[in-house]
Amino acid sequence: MVGGQEFDVAELSASEFISLAGGGDDRFVALPVFPSRVVSARYIFINTRSGIRTPNDLAGKRVGLPLYTQTAAIWARGHLRHQFGVDLAAIRWVQGAVERAGTHGKPHAPPLLRPVALEQNTSGEPLATLLRGARSMR
Repeated sequence: MVGGQEFDVAELSASEFISLAGGGDDRFVALPVFPSRVVSARYIFINTRSGIRTPNDLAGKRVGLPLYTQTAAIWARGHLRHQFGVDLAAIRWVQGAVERAGTHGKPHAPPLLRPVALEQNTSGEPLATLLRGARSMR
């Protein structure tokens, strides 16, 4: 929707809208309509061989996500920080597509306000494969 504006009305992620509006782009108007009514931030999958047993065990680990600025990822980080006290700066964040190698869409987030240990998955494997431990990325 953002790239080509092909529709008169379309779903748009909250983080995308906020990012655009915060940057002065007023092409879109937000309507409080939530078609899925599912909070996806309540799911964080771990490899059972990773030694992670509690949210704070994520410190020093690599955590894969489609986009660091994706709405679900923002919610998940908020829960980790505010519900469980996780130090988000102690995590290495890896962006990439979940079911295929490469990027998730065309990442174009504005510059982050603080430095973050953020990298792009360049392993040639999708995040789902890396999570299963089929191939390790250094």
